Amino acid sequence: MSNGLKVALLALACFATSISEFAIVGMIDVVAESAGVSVAMAGQLLTAFALSGGIGVPLVVMTLAKLERRDLMTVSLALVVVGCALMSVVTDFYLMMLSRVFMAIGSGIFAVTCFAAAPQLAAPGREASAVATVTLGFNAALVLGLPFSRLMVAALPWTAVFWFVGIASAVMIPVVRAIVPRGRDAAPKPLGEQLAYLKRPRVLLTFGLNLFWVAGYATLYSYITPFLQEATALDAVALSAVLLAFGASTLVGNKLGGWLCDRFGMRPVVLGALAAQVALLVALFALGGSLWLVIAAVLVWGVFSWIPSPIINLAVVQAAPEAADVMLSLNNSTTQFAYAIGAGVGGIVVASAGAHPLCLVSIALLALAAAGAFATKPADSAAPVAAVQEA
Repeated sequence: MSNGLKVALLALACFATSISEFAIVGMIDVVAESAGVSVAMAGQLLTAFALSGGIGVPLVVMTLAKLERRDLMTVSLALVVVGCALMSVVTDFYLMMLSRVFMAIGSGIFAVTCFAAAPQLAAPGREASAVATVTLGFNAALVLGLPFSRLMVAALPWTAVFWFVGIASAVMIPVVRAIVPRGRDAAPKPLGEQLAYLKRPRVLLTFGLNLFWVAGYATLYSYITPFLQEATALDAVALSAVLLAFGASTLVGNKLGGWLCDRFGMRPVVLGALAAQVALLVALFALGGSLWLVIAAVLVWGVFSWIPSPIINLAVVQAAPEAADVMLSLNNSTTQFAYAIGAGVGGIVVASAGAHPLCLVSIALLALAAAGAFATKPADSAAPVAAVQEA
């Protein structure tokens, strides 16, 4: 088997497991109806996933540090299988929450180990391309997860999405064991040593910026399907098309953020993107039922929402360059906590006032992110954003 095919199989597995995170956003109303709970309560399935990813993944990775990489990948895929099987057969909402814990820890560990394994599977001189290919699997899930789930529930029970992910993950277990060589990753630093970096003011400010930016995004993103249904009354096919375009717009924003930062610097681009998001959210709140204007505003919001992503990754690395891996790991946990905050706060808003006022909550969180951007001192020297664009 060629090196390129091995890396492609890893990317395919990363796509399948990552679908478990994003798919539920596209069908949250259907899941809520099936479980006999409100959309706001169903949104807590996103909170459970995010909290489990932010807390559980680093703890489990440290606990299982003595396992060989392919054994750890096997365990992670098995957790996804168990989580998807549980999600597909239970009717109790709290057991659904438990299934999300399994999925989050499994898919999170698998993603981490995939990025470590990809360079070793690549042909000499193709290591960076291998990491980019695996990243493509994650990005494809980000773009396709929402419309994929929305289209599937139009023809099949919503549980079919998780049967697909579970079966695909099970199939990948023997594949991973066949293509990933024996060997262990370097043992992660102790948790106390990692948390010690939080004593640095610049590190705290950077993580605070990330926390409020992502929380502001996640507040509306977590309930984007009911928001669009309230604002536009789109049918299933049209809604899937808008969700697909929205996913693509976030990728455009991610790439555009790196390009702009290399030319204009971190702070002006981040502040400009945050200001644009606020303006678009004000427009979304005011537009009401204007179908095409709402769709256009959502898609442009998707672009500006992701412009800060590569820039903040770079800022995180520059805040403690001697421990870039630790900083990116802590930043990933911060991101998961932010998604939990967004889904949790958004659920409270949806339960009490519907999806429309989510725009105002997002604006408030983004204002806090802007304050963090003002307070964060840029590095004297900047590394190319491309180096951390996909981190």
